[in-house]
Amino acid sequence: MKCELIEEKAGESFTEYTLGPNFSDFCLGPHVPSTKRLKAFKLLSVSGAYFKGDQTRQQLQRIYGTSFFTQKDLEEYLNKLEEAKRRDHRLLGKQLDLLSIQELAGPGLIFFHPRAR
Repeated sequence: MKCELIEEKAGESFTEYTLGPNFSDFCLGPHVPSTKRLKAFKLLSVSGAYFKGDQTRQQLQRIYGTSFFTQKDLEEYLNKLEEAKRRDHRLLGKQLDLLSIQELAGPGLIFFHPRAR
C-alpha cells in the first residue's frame, strides 16, 4: 500500500520520516524537529477506513490527534472545539425548529420552516 501511495503522490523526490533504526515512512511533512518540543497532546478520535475508500481493499485504522507547544494552547483549542459543537447550526436549527433536512430531496438540502414573529 505504501509503495502504491509513493507511486501516486511522490514527484521526483519525496520526504521520508525516520524513527529509530527500523522504521521509516513516506510523508509529505512538515515535521517538528523533535517530539520533545511538544509538551501537550491529545488523542481526538479513532476510526476505521478502507484503503482509498474501497471496501474490497484492506481496512486501516485512522488515528486523529493534535499537539501544541504548551498545555494552555491545547486547552484553548479544545475549548474552541467544544464551543463550535455547541454552536453547530445543524443542531441548533433542528432544536429551535428552524430547519429540517429531507434525505429524499437530497442530502444537505435544507428546508427552512416558517416562523411567526
